[in-house]
Amino acid sequence: MHRDFARNPTTVVNDDADLLWFNTAGSNSWLNGASWCALGQDVDARIASVGHAAQQVGTKAQWTTSPSCGPGDLERHLDAAGWRPEVVPAMAVAVDTRFPSQPAELAIQKVVKQSEVREWTDLFDASFGIEPRGDKHPWLEPWRHLALGAESPCRLFLGRLDGVPVSCSMAFVHQDSVGLYGVGTPPPHRGNGYASALTVAGIRWGASRGASVAVLHASPLGAPVYQSLGFRVVLDMIAWSLPLGDQREATTT
Repeated sequence: MHRDFARNPTTVVNDDADLLWFNTAGSNSWLNGASWCALGQDVDARIASVGHAAQQVGTKAQWTTSPSCGPGDLERHLDAAGWRPEVVPAMAVAVDTRFPSQPAELAIQKVVKQSEVREWTDLFDASFGIEPRGDKHPWLEPWRHLALGAESPCRLFLGRLDGVPVSCSMAFVHQDSVGLYGVGTPPPHRGNGYASALTVAGIRWGASRGASVAVLHASPLGAPVYQSLGFRVVLDMIAWSLPLGDQREATTT
């Protein structure tokens, strides 16, 4: 998914042999940071370069690590450079699992228009307790490049109740897996199975594109929903965040 960010005109993806890192001017931490790495003796300098790139555009950055990252003491280096960890359980389920039917009153649609991307970002904000940012949402323009078009590996979904958006999700398919992201429902509409239905919509779309397994990172609020669908924790990933104001560490070499 991070490699696919290169299709957004303002994102620079650096797919180096030892590090995958990316930077989007004027955006937030999800589009600025790093993921897979196999760093060597220059580990501290490489970490500093990612932090410096975020500093230059004035944004937070996120570095996602998993057991496949190196060196073995990578976490110690990130901590010393001022990055702060949050453990995020990674969950998976087979796409041919028997999932519940969606609520009869809920209509689920794939987002196909630029105006619908705006509806999706506004609903995402409302779902996660953020005042809707409208045209200022940092994901609005990137998703208009990344999530539209029949050939895109990314797809946004909206669930509507009497035409009004009440739940959202995003899916990204690569090879035999489909990743689920941005699953949310505003508080007034929770408890009706809408988030589950939007999760399943993404899974089924991924299956239609050849995926055999669905994966996601679970928040404490979402984990029980995913467990009820058959998802199980397979490993812990760590999302390391570099605070925007903490630039001493970002410039250390």
